[in-house]
Order: sequence, then structure tokens, then C-alpha cells
Amino acid sequence: MRATTQRGHHRVRAALALVVLLGSFLVVGASATGAAAQGSSSDPKLPVCGSSESGAAGVRTSADCLPPPPPPPPPPLLPVQAPGVPSVATSETCIAGNGSITLTLANTAASGAKDVVFVVTDPVAKTDGTFNLAAGATKDVVFGDLADRTYAVDVVADGVDVSPTSIEVNCSGVARVSDPTQSCTQDGGKVEITLGNSAGEGARAVTYRVTDPVTKAEIEYKVVPGATRVVTFIGLDPGTYKVVITADGVPQTIGDAVVACEVPFANVGSLECAAGGINVNFENNGESPTTEALFKNGVLLTTVEVPAKGSEIALVPMTEGETATVTVKSGATTLAEKSVTDDCGTVGVIAPTDPTPAPDSGDAQVLAATQTRTATGTLPRTGADSGRLVLVGLTLVLLGVGLVAVTRRRRLTDVA
Repeated sequence: MRATTQRGHHRVRAALALVVLLGSFLVVGASATGAAAQGSSSDPKLPVCGSSESGAAGVRTSADCLPPPPPPPPPPLLPVQAPGVPSVATSETCIAGNGSITLTLANTAASGAKDVVFVVTDPVAKTDGTFNLAAGATKDVVFGDLADRTYAVDVVADGVDVSPTSIEVNCSGVARVSDPTQSCTQDGGKVEITLGNSAGEGARAVTYRVTDPVTKAEIEYKVVPGATRVVTFIGLDPGTYKVVITADGVPQTIGDAVVACEVPFANVGSLECAAGGINVNFENNGESPTTEALFKNGVLLTTVEVPAKGSEIALVPMTEGETATVTVKSGATTLAEKSVTDDCGTVGVIAPTDPTPAPDSGDAQVLAATQTRTATGTLPRTGADSGRLVLVGLTLVLLGVGLVAVTRRRRLTDVA
């Protein structure tokens, strides 16, 4: 019985030894696998599975081992910087008659984008300028004192050609000439022509040369930008007039000036002795008023407004025995001119230079003037008035009779 029991114990011990041996093989195999995966562990608290450092509790099984740590993260990637966006704009201006070109360079990219490097070539000097513009920045590049012509400005941005198209500079004045306008005045026909300059501010003035259609004299006018100048010709007779005009040497094409006005008829009447000189009588038998200018020895004395179908008198100041040239003009036209002497005897009559009256003039009367000063220095206007002559004759007869009576009485007194 005891032998049977001992044999049973031996079998149990053999079975336990076999189990322990098998467990050892499994632990060794798991330790080898963990060691290959972990390498040398940096955590002192967690010995490598299956090693001799497993502790008093015995060998740790694979279920007790931690997974390997994750690999370290890669370094952060730097953000990619956006490229700059170049832009070029142009403008042309005129300053004191000279041209100016402005290039506006810009980097229109958002903040944080790369800079743009511009290289600009001077269109005249052909020298380069470099400009570095950050995102959102602008730069004006100006070329001044430019003559009138077309310019090409080379612009390169980050090595790429971004040149603008050709730029034209023109600071000349722009001539504007109206067709003639005609109107009628008391001095005859009037023609007006408007000269203008429609160029912008800073451009040059336009130099006009206008030829007078009557005298053929050439007159120069300068018109600055935005201004106008009215050229007027007055005292024109009915007819068609050609006005020649050039602007900066270029002939201008305009219509003819046609004058169709009734010419006021003005007649210079008689000269009369008067206190302080000689009176000139003006008579206007026309249908329109007229303005006459009175001159003495070429010096203007006064301007006389003569109403239609009316008359006026103007004084030429003179002293006894003085001789002067008296002239009457209407505008630039001489109506009458005569040399007269203030002797208060027989005074000559100023006759019009053109004896032919206007068609609507009627009968023009020119009166002779034979005058003698009165005691007050005034003279009534006379001429072929027979009543006045008879009255003067009777006065002289009475004076003669009185003188004869006084003389006879004086003689009788002497005899007595």
C-alpha cells in the first residue's frame, strides 16, 4: 500500500517537473521575442520579459509586457510662402507745357507673400532702376520734361517682362475756331470769331495769327488751355469777307463772313463860328443811329451820337486866327476832313470824303456858313435863309442912317 502511494507521489512530482520545464521553455521563448522587439528598455521599472530581473514573483508572462513606445513625430513642416503679384499702371500729365509719365508699381499679393523685385528702364537715359516691393506696397516712378512723342518704358518683375504698351505724350494746345458771326451796329457790320484752346491743364498755349479782312494786317493772339478769345471786326460795309487764321502755324478752315447791314447815312453839315471855336453840325438822314468821332489835328475831341433822322452839334475849340485840320470818322472810315481857320469870316464847309449818299439817305443839305461874332460870342446857324439876310440888311441900313444923322449933327455944332 505504501509502495503504491509512493509510486503515485513520484508520478505527480514527474508531472509537475514536466509542467515547470514546459513553462520555462515558453517563458524563454517569449523573453527572446520581447527582447527582439524592445531592444534595451529605458524604463527601469519594467524589466525585459523573461530576464533574470523578473523579481521574486517569478517570470513574467507575455500578457504582462507593455507594447513598444511609438516612434517620435517628424519635425513640423514650414509653411509655403505665396509668390508676389506684380502690377504696373501708367498715367500721362502735362506740367508747364512739358510731358510727364508716371509708372505706378505694385505688389498686390496678400500679406506674407514674397516681395516683388521690379527693374525699370528710363525711356530717355536708358538707365535701370531697381525697386523691391513687399506685399501690398506701391511705388510711383516719374519721368518728366518729355517732348511730344511716343515712349516705350521697359519693366521687368521677378525676371518676367511686364512692360506696359507704348505711352504717348502730347502737351500741345488744342485749337478750336468758331465760324464767323455777323451782326449790325450803328457803325456798320460787325464780325466776331471765337478762338479757343480745349487742351487740358498744364498744356501749352495756342498761338493764333489772324489776318484782318480789310487792312490785311496780321494780329497774334495766345490762348491758354481752357480759355477763349473773341476777335472782332467792326465798321464793315456789306459784302463777303475771308478771314485767314492759323493756329501754331497750321491753317484753320472756317466759313466766310457775310455782312448784309443797312449802312447808316450820316452827313457832315456846316461849320459855324461859336464862342470858343467852331461848331461842326452833324446830320443823320438814315433810318439807324450812328456814332461819329470828331478829331482836331488827329487828336480825338469827342464822340457824337447822332440819332436817326436827327442832328447834333459839337465844338472844335479854337482861338482867333488859328488854323486846324478837322476830321470826322465813323469807326475806321473817314467821313470828312478839312483844314479850317477861325477868322469868323467866311468859313469853309467840310464836305464828306464820299459824296455819294446811301440809298436811303434822301436829300443831304450842306450849308455854307458866313458868320460874324455877336456881342455875346454866340452865333445862330445860318445859310441860305433869305429872311435872316433881309433882317441883317435892314439893321445895317438903320445903323447907317443913325451914323449919318450923328455926323451931320456934329458938323452943325462945329459950324455954330
